[in-house]
Order: sequence, then structure tokens, then C-alpha cells
Amino acid sequence: AIVHVNAGKMNGIGVTSKKRMAVAPTIPSLSETPGMEGYEYPVWVGLFAPAQTPAPILDRLNKETVAILAMPEIRANLEKSGMTVSAESRADFTAFVHSESKKYEKVIREGNIKLSE
Repeated sequence: AIVHVNAGKMNGIGVTSKKRMAVAPTIPSLSETPGMEGYEYPVWVGLFAPAQTPAPILDRLNKETVAILAMPEIRANLEKSGMTVSAESRADFTAFVHSESKKYEKVIREGNIKLSE
């Protein structure tokens, strides 16, 4: 959406990251809103594989992905679209996914959110 905001086709109301985005410094973070201090629910993207994928294949995928994300033109294009590039180890990403899962489990439980059909 940041491309459209910067082109004047959309208005940015707020971002869900804890801090303002470098590519859109005039759009406030929702955590700046009174009553929403500390609010942080950023969108993230990760690379996943089937559960039984052998470790050497996972290691190679991680190595190649980290190398691609380190390429200046790739990194610049991602950052221009508002993404923050974070190329992590498999262990770090696994820990992150687990922490995100726990966070959303808590939100679902405390919000009494139910699946509707």
C-alpha cells in the first residue's frame, strides 16, 4: 500500500509496527495513539517447508535465502515497498514463529474469538 500512499492515491492512517516506517515517516504508528501505547502487530513473511524436510535441505534453503536478501538490489526493492529485511538463522526464525504463535493464541483466548462457519 505504501506505493499508493506515496503516489497520493491512498491516505495512510497508521502502521501496525511499533515505530514509524522509514519509507513513510509521516504516517504514525498506532502505538502513538492514546490508549494504544505498545500496540505492535506487524506483518511478516517467512519461508516454510514441509515438516519432514531433511535438515541439509533446510540449511541450504536458509543459506541461499539469506544470500539473496543480502543482494543490494533485492534489499533496496523490498525496503522501498516498506519491508524491513531480517535474514535470520533457522533457529532464530523458529523461535520467532513460536513467540508469534503464543502472542496470537493469547489474543484469540482473551478476545474470546471463535471460528464461524
